[in-house]
Order: sequence, then structure tokens, then C-alpha cells
Amino acid sequence: MGGLMYLLSAGRTPIGISVAGDGWSNQYAGVVNVQRILQKAACGATNVAYGQIPYTVLSNDGFSGQHGAGLPPQTYLDGIDFALASNCSSSPWPVLPAFPYPFGAAKLIVDTVKASDTPVDMLLLGPFTNLARALSLEPGILNRIGTLYVSGGKFAEAILVPEDMESTASGFYMSNTEPRKNGGQNFFLDAIATSMVFGAVQRCQAAQQRDCPEIEIMSSDAQHMLQGSPPEEIEALCAGKCTGEFSAKVEAYFKAISPCGGQPISAIYYWDESAAAMAAGKANEFCSEWAEEKFVINLDNGPLYSAGIHDPINGVAARICKKANRSRFIDIFWEPIRQNDAAHLCPVNSNEEGLASRLYKDATVDVAADVGLRKAFLPGTIFFSVAVVVALACLVRHKLPGVQQTELLQQSVEPDLE
Repeated sequence: MGGLMYLLSAGRTPIGISVAGDGWSNQYAGVVNVQRILQKAACGATNVAYGQIPYTVLSNDGFSGQHGAGLPPQTYLDGIDFALASNCSSSPWPVLPAFPYPFGAAKLIVDTVKASDTPVDMLLLGPFTNLARALSLEPGILNRIGTLYVSGGKFAEAILVPEDMESTASGFYMSNTEPRKNGGQNFFLDAIATSMVFGAVQRCQAAQQRDCPEIEIMSSDAQHMLQGSPPEEIEALCAGKCTGEFSAKVEAYFKAISPCGGQPISAIYYWDESAAAMAAGKANEFCSEWAEEKFVINLDNGPLYSAGIHDPINGVAARICKKANRSRFIDIFWEPIRQNDAAHLCPVNSNEEGLASRLYKDATVDVAADVGLRKAFLPGTIFFSVAVVVALACLVRHKLPGVQQTELLQQSVEPDLE
């Protein structure tokens, strides 16, 4: 939710949002909370879609996703779900009933990529479920993706030999919470979907196809160098300038994320916010260490389940931020919030037909792939979110001088349970 607030504050117009079924929000609350924020910013026409509850995740003994295994805990979900509907963060954010995108999250991704005239960048801020399903429905959209920007994920040099691995019960290991510490929440919550998405890119790279997506990752290690901001720090960062109708609500929301989410501020980090800044072209300003790596996702039933394992032969190539500078990052994030005093954050008058309106018209039209399409990697989209977060995907149109680009962002942030 905080990511969408920041996106709007930074002047980015979302053209679609899909709430994942296996992230840090219950389905019934996620879409409505997104609609609250959009309507407050006068962006109510944006498409919002429900995702499918676990698409690829394994199940046994009634296990139906991480919610069924207590991941995340229901107490956290309750705090996330009702943060905007209650008086927890200043006054409630009102919402008018609105239809969600009727064809679901995967179809929204497919339709948006196919309807776009330019490559689509994707900021993956949560479980990879919706994107994996979209690629399964329409593999051809892969070559129309510019860059995958990924939040979180942990990496290891090699698989432990069997005698060094923890013994496991006969049941699926995801019933135990320990592996998520070794893979990172966003990889772990639907590791099979994570492997499917990265595997699709690896096949493209191995075949030396044109226009394969690039991958940039804000690692969990880097994110845990970015401690969340307590209320007094937010007060100083706003410096009395978060006074607009929208920015004042945003300031109040972030000051209340700890009590609303039921976690101490010491357990909250700038997880997905840092990945969003990376997608906006800001990472070089606060990432102090980068690595070019190739890895595969470990799906073996053990303590490194879901982790990225170094594999220089068969791995997918990615650029990974390993370390980050906190003081520089928080300045980057809060600057557009304290500078924004607009009441209407989405364009209200435009002669251009918006991509959101075209999605319905073009939903059944097969847009021909242009293998020569030039990728444009432009700064501009920033998502910010601290612990109280809806799992969502945002499709964003950039309007920079002389260039247009559409960007798809998926979000979900994990409260730190370690």
C-alpha cells in the first residue's frame, strides 16, 4: 500500500494493479485497500485485479498456501488488511464500490503487455505467482518485457551435501518456517513460480534470443541494511512539508505502520521500497556493492529451499545489489512525498487514449511481436512500502520528454519474522 502511495506522490500514473492471492494481504481486503488509495488520489479509473490463490505452490495435509501454514501470521494480516479502514493511521481512507478487472491478474498482465507499444518493465515485489501464470498462458509476452526488477531473495554458493542438511519429516518442508530465512520471503512463498519465471528468462538467454528480459535484484541482505523509519524520523524527513491532502495522509500512514501492523519498528525494513527505487534508476545512488551472478532456484526439500544457488553454466544471469546505504536511500524516498501538494495526482485531462481503456478493447487481439523493438530503460517509477503492505502489481505509464514506456510492478512486502 505504501508503494502505491509513493508511486502516486512521484507523479506516476498506474494503469492497472493486481493483488496476489499468496502474499501479505488477504484477498478480500487487498483490492479494496488499493481502491481506497487510488480514489483518494483521484485515480479511480485504474484497473485493479484479483490474483489466483496459489497457482504452483505444492500442498499436503490440507496445506493451501502460506496462509494455511501460518505464513504470514493471521495477526499480521489483520493489521495489514484494516490499516486503512480503521482509525489506526489517522482517519479511515474512504472507498466507493468499484468493479475489479473482471478477467483476473494473469490476464491483466498479458493484456497490458500485448496492448503496450513499448517494452514493459516489471517490478516484482512479492510472490511470482501472477507472472508465472501469465507466462504460462502467453509465453510470447516474455520478449516484450524490458527488465525484471526483483525485491528480495537470498543466495548461496552451492547446495549443502546431504549429510550436512537438516533432516526433514516426510511432509513438505514448507510446513516449517525455517527455509524462508535461507531463500527470502518473496522467493519462498511460491518458489515454484519463482523458478518458472527465472527459468523462462534463462531459456531465452541460453538461446541467445533478441530482447530477453534483463534482471536486477535488490537482495534481502541489502534490504536488511535499510532499517524502517520511526515516527520521529519521518517527522524530520517530511520537515513540515507533507501538508498536501494526499501527502499528509501518507505521512500519517507511515508513522502508524508499526502499531497498525502489530510489529515493533525494529522489525520493519525498507524492503520493497529499495527495489522500487532500483526500478526508478536510483539504485546506483544507494547500492554500495553490486554483483553479476548466474543462479538457479533450489526446489529440493531442505533448508535451502527457494534460495538462489550459484550456477555459472545453467543459471540465469542477473545484476544483484548486495549492500545498501540507508541514509542516502531515505532521502531518495521521502523527497517526492514532501514536495507533493496536489489534490489530483492522476491526469484529469488528456487527449490520448489511455492504455487502461484499451485493455478491454484489445483483450482478445493478438498484438504482433516486434523482435526489433528497442528497449528503453528509463528512471521514474518508485514504489515505497514498509511492512504493512498489499501484494500487488502496478502497470505504470511513464511520460518523460520524448519517450513513453509502460512498466509493470508487482508488490508484496514481508514483515521480518526472523
